[in-house]
Amino acid sequence: MAAAQACFVNAMARADASFTTPFSYVTLIFATLYDLLIYDVWPDWVSITGAVIILGGASILAWRERRNRA
Repeated sequence: MAAAQACFVNAMARADASFTTPFSYVTLIFATLYDLLIYDVWPDWVSITGAVIILGGASILAWRERRNRA
C-alpha cells in the first residue's frame, strides 16, 4: 500500500490532477472486491449509498468542468 501511495503521489506531481484523480475512485471498487473475495463480506446499504454519493459527486463535477471548458 505504501508503494501504491508513493506512485500515486508521484503521478499527482507529474500529471494534471484532473487526469489522475479519477484513478483514486477505483479504490472503492477494489476495496469492495477484496472484501467480497477474501472475507466474503457484502457491502451494506450505508456503504453503497456512500459510494453512490462519492461517484455521483465526482461525475457531476467532471460534467460541469467539461461544460465550462466549451
